[in-house]
Amino acid sequence: MTRNNGAVDGFSRALPINVGGPMAAEMAFLPHSTSGPSAPMEVQQMRDMLDWQIRLREATQLECSVLRRALVEVAEATCVSQWDAEKRAGRNPEQWPGEQIGAFVIRHARAEQRRAWLMERPDLPDESERLLKERAADREEIDRLKLQLEHFQASTRTLAERVAQLTAGKKGTKSKQDAAGSADIPDQSESRLEGEDESAAPLEPVPPERIDALVKLIASTGISRSDDIREQLAAQWCISRASGRVGYTVRVAAHQGLLEAYPCTVEWPGEKTRQVLALSVAGRIRAEQLGVAPVTSEYETGLKHHKTPEHLYVVLKAADILRAEGYTDVNQFPDCVRVDDGDYCPDITARKNGHLVYIECERSQNKAREVKWSRAGQVNGGTIFLVTPNRKLMDSITSEIKATTGSTFKISAFNISEYLGKARGQDGSIWLHQR
Repeated sequence: MTRNNGAVDGFSRALPINVGGPMAAEMAFLPHSTSGPSAPMEVQQMRDMLDWQIRLREATQLECSVLRRALVEVAEATCVSQWDAEKRAGRNPEQWPGEQIGAFVIRHARAEQRRAWLMERPDLPDESERLLKERAADREEIDRLKLQLEHFQASTRTLAERVAQLTAGKKGTKSKQDAAGSADIPDQSESRLEGEDESAAPLEPVPPERIDALVKLIASTGISRSDDIREQLAAQWCISRASGRVGYTVRVAAHQGLLEAYPCTVEWPGEKTRQVLALSVAGRIRAEQLGVAPVTSEYETGLKHHKTPEHLYVVLKAADILRAEGYTDVNQFPDCVRVDDGDYCPDITARKNGHLVYIECERSQNKAREVKWSRAGQVNGGTIFLVTPNRKLMDSITSEIKATTGSTFKISAFNISEYLGKARGQDGSIWLHQR
């Protein structure tokens, strides 16, 4: 009995593994006494079970080794550059756990698959860029329509208030023209033509040929500022620009639904309230009846670039001044240009002495424009060109440029109010502020 117990104990101590799991459960039911003829048989059973567990473990280890080798081969075949990078970095990826190798393969294989798919679609980047541009254009169109709606709603409210005032008898009526008088409408002041009060007065008949001349002018040129329209009509009719015939014709055409008028406020001497005019659907139809194919309206194009009628008016006025000062190729609707950190979209481009300059027109303060100033300085070779409506805005915005860009860029600026007052810069140019 003593001999058998010693043999078993010695065998157990020599085993390289621990006995556990199902085998331990079976051993729990073995007799603790080795007395009797069954003791050698029990020892043999235990040896057989241990041998079986050892062989099972060895088979499992071999299978794991085969699977690991297969995973490594998959990684080397599908993620060549990434796997080599891990090896060069000394991370020994061959020794990683199987689940880590599998995750590595899945992550990089997906990236490679995506790259391969993109290579099969070489037109995809261009298509994506086209869709992004279309999306941006759609947003601009939505913004433009919103602005038009706001102006229409404001005009409707104003008209309703005037009708209510007339109904209540708060407005006097305009006396009729003397039947023996001239067929022409009496002259009226320019401010009266576009003022608030006069639009409620009864309208007198206007010769149809004058209305047609106005429609043909806007349709053929696309001009939209009431100032320009009155000036060109006056030149056609060889009369003063301030003549009532001109302004009254515009009023009657708008009343007849041939024009759409959008009021805006300017911030330089003269009339504070101006109008931007565009042919309505009825006006375009009438132009075609007169044999004129309407060109794209300056107002329609301008809103896409400059967002509001007020900003558009400043840009167009600045463009007039640049042309008068000898600048050529003046473009108030330029395309964006590419700079190091993105796209730069100037308000105006113009050429002076063979050199193209990019010009900003600003009419408001307190905007986040640091990126814009940096890009404007880049495209102009170190100078920012600025136009504002008046001195107050010019001083405010040039101070903003200095505060945001420091001494990185030079500044050349002028304002419309002082230019109209004949002010000039130190060098005799239009650029009043030069730093």
